[in-house]
Amino acid sequence: VRYAAFTALNRMGRARPEMWGYIVAGLESPKPLVREGTLYALRETYDEALVKALIAAPKSAESLAALAELHRSPAPWKGQWWGTQPVAQPRPAKAVEYAGTKLVLEALRAALADSNAAIRRAAVESVLVTKDLETAKSLRELFAKESDVEVRKGILRALGTVKDAAASELVASA
Repeated sequence: VRYAAFTALNRMGRARPEMWGYIVAGLESPKPLVREGTLYALRETYDEALVKALIAAPKSAESLAALAELHRSPAPWKGQWWGTQPVAQPRPAKAVEYAGTKLVLEALRAALADSNAAIRRAAVESVLVTKDLETAKSLRELFAKESDVEVRKGILRALGTVKDAAASELVASA
């Protein structure tokens, strides 16, 4: 039943993009199962209208995580199999930009400056998914003024993920 529900929500959003705002509202539910089902309905749907609805929704760790997953789409399947043991292979990289890519990255970069530490933490964790090199300078600046220990730890992980050479002094001092 749950699978049918989130599949139906996804199909409604794809068929009528103006519905994404109503679907994304499920992320604000006090019920964890509703929030989880909403995230399932949004996954792997690379639609600019969905991205705009997520950006317009109240910021939460879930909405930022959903945005991060939509930063790029995987390359189209070329008719080749992953080999005899697909579990041993990594998933294809998300490397194809689409109309929502720029919006996603801008929203995640803006969330780094949010006054709420949980939102900043989610924005920093999004860099682990997006591997957005342009956030490196912002992350270094945020590390210098950040008071939340978890956000600082996340910044160090994110800087390592994007392989920011300018962060070497910052890492050594930490």
